[in-house]
Amino acid sequence: YFTTFFDNSIVDDLIFQTTLYITQQERRVSTVTRQDLLGFSGINIIMGYHVLPSYTHYWCEDPDVSVPFISSVLTRNRFSQILSNVHVNDNKNLDKNDKLSKIRPLIAKANSQFAKLYDVRRVQSVDESMVLFKGRSSIKQYCPMKPIKRGYKLWVRADMDGYISKILMCVPGQEWERESELERL
Repeated sequence: YFTTFFDNSIVDDLIFQTTLYITQQERRVSTVTRQDLLGFSGINIIMGYHVLPSYTHYWCEDPDVSVPFISSVLTRNRFSQILSNVHVNDNKNLDKNDKLSKIRPLIAKANSQFAKLYDVRRVQSVDESMVLFKGRSSIKQYCPMKPIKRGYKLWVRADMDGYISKILMCVPGQEWERESELERL
């Protein structure tokens, strides 16, 4: 099901951009393969619902915290290498005024996939949504009236079943610059 949204074109772009970054940085890291990237993505999904204090705990040999499935997919060192190097956009082509320029191509491809894979003629609404995030980020927002008070603020177009057909990430200080995008949402 995951590969329906995260299709070959997205995987190929991520592999290309990650390899480009490794080459530009002249790092001694082996090339990221399709299997590596899909394994890395799957591990990140598992880490989202099976939360441990540190990502290194997933490879720990203690039976009370170990997750044998994860260590069978990628070694801890390989996961760390991919985590340190994964890229969505070429650093040389970034818009310095756009705080999302590093991930904007992935957002655009995701929106394209959402629209392509679903009949969007049904009743829909546009509303704010918050994605919980506790780390440091210049685009993290505080919304005291929301159930999730701190995190990334999104505008989403969703149908009555909750299927999201388009997302628009909000960046503090750039809300009005993206107003035309919001109107198209």
